[in-house]
Amino acid sequence: MIKFSFRQILCSAALMVLLMGCAVDLQPHVYIPGEFDRSQSNFNKPLKDRSEVIICFNKLKTTPQKISNMAVLECARFNKRAVFVMQETQFCPLVTPIAARYNCVADTNNQTTGRR
Repeated sequence: MIKFSFRQILCSAALMVLLMGCAVDLQPHVYIPGEFDRSQSNFNKPLKDRSEVIICFNKLKTTPQKISNMAVLECARFNKRAVFVMQETQFCPLVTPIAARYNCVADTNNQTTGRR
């Protein structure tokens, strides 16, 4: 019978957590509520319009400029411009816990700069 000490179990668990943490992608991404909910009518269909965009990110692995550029590009797909609303920490995954919320507003000047 093999016996493991508490120290060996603890070290093994810590090593597993460390290895899993190294495999996690910390890059910012667009949060899409219900993205994997197959019961939704719009599952796996492209968006036709967007009124807001939420970017989930980890502040250790990105810059505010990159977050802003992602929002600008996402809103520009619908000929709109991104206007920053707020940051929150309610619904993004633990590895990218901060959400930057932007409204996508009609672009009256035909510019998608993200600035007013």
